[in-house]
Amino acid sequence: MTFKWRGKPLFVRHHTEKEMAAEECANLAELRDPQHDQDRVINPRWVIVLGVCTHLGCVPIANAGGYYCPCHGEHND
Repeated sequence: MTFKWRGKPLFVRHHTEKEMAAEECANLAELRDPQHDQDRVINPRWVIVLGVCTHLGCVPIANAGGYYCPCHGEHND
């Protein structure tokens, strides 16, 4: 689902069971922003992200194997 917040797209979806299990096993030392969901979210089932690429401000395409930015070809999970 996509909503607008302050004129910008807000992507909302559910984590799958597989995604939640992978997050629980993540090695914090390998993460750029080392925090488990249990320390930063109320309900890890929900994923809510601002749909604006930090590179050029493009709107990524959701559900393209994650999020895909058409401006520079980057894939994010």
